[in-house]
This record gives sequence, structure tokens and C-alpha cells, in this order.
Amino acid sequence: MPFISQQDHPIFDQFHTKILDRLFLLINKYSCLSKSTYVFHSRPRFQLDIYPALPLGFNQPPELFAIIIAGPIVLRDSFTINTALLYSRLFPSSLIIISTLSSLTTKERNILQSNNVHIANPSTPVCNGPSNLNLQIATTQAGVQLAQRLGCRYLLKTRADMRIHSPRALLDIYNLIMAYPVSHPNSSISKRIIVGSHNTFRYRLYGISDTFLAGSVADLYAYFSALPDTRRSISFPSRLTHRLQSSYKIPEVYLMTSYLSRIGHDIRWTLADTFTALARYFCVIDWETLDIHWGKYTSRLRPRVNYRYPELFVEHSFYSWLAIFLGEQPSELDLHMTDELFPL
Repeated sequence: MPFISQQDHPIFDQFHTKILDRLFLLINKYSCLSKSTYVFHSRPRFQLDIYPALPLGFNQPPELFAIIIAGPIVLRDSFTINTALLYSRLFPSSLIIISTLSSLTTKERNILQSNNVHIANPSTPVCNGPSNLNLQIATTQAGVQLAQRLGCRYLLKTRADMRIHSPRALLDIYNLIMAYPVSHPNSSISKRIIVGSHNTFRYRLYGISDTFLAGSVADLYAYFSALPDTRRSISFPSRLTHRLQSSYKIPEVYLMTSYLSRIGHDIRWTLADTFTALARYFCVIDWETLDIHWGKYTSRLRPRVNYRYPELFVEHSFYSWLAIFLGEQPSELDLHMTDELFPL
């Protein structure tokens, strides 16, 4: 079971990379069937092959962070276990917490605990909710509560099938929190919540991505204090728009609107008010800055990176958020795209 590293075959890796490099070179040079240029991005599979000589304490945030790895354990290549061990090594001044309803073997628990990885024990919800929303709430709440008991002030919530590779990730997140304090007079908010750009769509109402969130422990606790969703699934009409999909309160919208209601924000169900909420309470960080791999959607191709305009599923970036923070309002195109039908 490859918890640490099962390779040490640099010659094979170099040979493999050269083959891919030549293949992509030939495709880009001679393909007459495509108007695109193709690239590939290789990442080490096992944790000890990622920044193996990183100095201890490199680029650590000055305050105590917790990283919560929530969700079902990914068994292939011991992905989740390797991810926890990687975070323990890249972020030695932070606490690493796995919060899962999956069963861990005695060997896995011993390896994790010997590397200062904590294990939270969430309660199983009565029903999973749409897209396992209630499972996400339960595992995240258990992780946040453990982080509170351990004295953490800030935390990052991520997924068990996701991996951050940048050793600067927590410092970059902390710097964003410090650089953009909450200025809106709402005493119930401590700091901005930092949200990942992936799946944070510009035209969706109140639907920031729930895969990657960071901020103060108090604010993340409030964000995931939504009541369990009693629906087992959501039945959509045959054609959707961003506005219509949001009105069904898909998990991302369910969580964000629950949080906004909790902190006293008057939800108006408009794109302009969504922009206002983003500017007041949140900040977007680009996935590319964090060097994130998500096996569910980004194992082969980085989705939604294209050069068409307008693009229905364009995602926010730090700079699009910054424009909103500085006062940008939805354009006529933005309003049109919010009501544009999704393709069949």
C-alpha cells in the first residue's frame, strides 16, 4: 500500500515525460483537424516526491491554521492518506484534520496519527441530501468543531479527492484575509471567506463553490451551520438557466444563502445583489495559484478554460472579484447570460 512513495524511478519518469512531450509536439505541429494547441501538466503521484527538500517552516502563516480534509477516503494510490501526509510536511505549523464517514484501517490510523494528523468522527445524517449535501455539512462541521477545540483561529476546508500542491497556499490565503478586511458594518462577521475560483460561476446567483473555502474558524462554522436539507434529490426541468438553477437551491446556493441569511444579508435573488455579497463578505483565489488537482473533474483536462466569448460557464477569478470589490456592476451581457438557456 503506497502511503509514502512507491516510485523512485526517475529514469522511467523522464522517459515517460519525453514521450508525452514528443507526442504533444507532433499533435500541435501536424494536426490539421484541430484549431487548438495542447499542453500537459504532470504532477507527482506520491507525497514524498512533492518538494522533497523543502526547508522546515518555509512560507508558513503566522497564526494557527487547520486544514480539514472532508469526505470519502480515496483509496487509489492511497490518495487521501498521501494528501494528509503531504500537508503535514508542507505545513508543519498547521493542524491537519481528516473528517470522514469512511472506515480507516488500524494501519491507516497509526500512520496518520504518527504524522500528527487528527481524525474527526462526524455523525451520519438521516438522509444524504441532494448531491450528498448533508454528508458534506456533517463532515465539515465535525472538522470545524475539532479545529475549535484544538485552538485554531483559521482553517481551510477542502475535499478528500482534492490535493493542493503549492507550499505557499496557506500563507497566500492568510495574506488575502489580512489584505481585504471586512468593511461592511456587520458585527457577526470576523473575516472574509476565501473561495476557490473553480466552479464559482460568474452568472450563477449566490453560488460560490463549496469545494474550497478558507477563513476564520468562527465564520466557517457559521457557513456550514446550515440546517440539513430534507430533500433527497432535486428534479430540474428539461432546460435550465443559471437563474432557474439557483432558484432550486442546489448545494452551493443552499449553503451560501443560508450563510447570508444567518449574517443578516437581505437576499434579493439578483445578479447585482450576488455581486454585492461577493464584494462584502468573500474573496476569490485562483486555483492556479494553489496548484490544485481534483481527480473528479481535472484528472485529464482543466475544464472551462476556453477562449470563446461570451462563455456561459465562465468562472470568477481573483481579478474579476477585485473589479467587483472596486464597484463593478453586472453588465447587460452579464444579465443576459444569467437567463441564457444551458446547452442541450
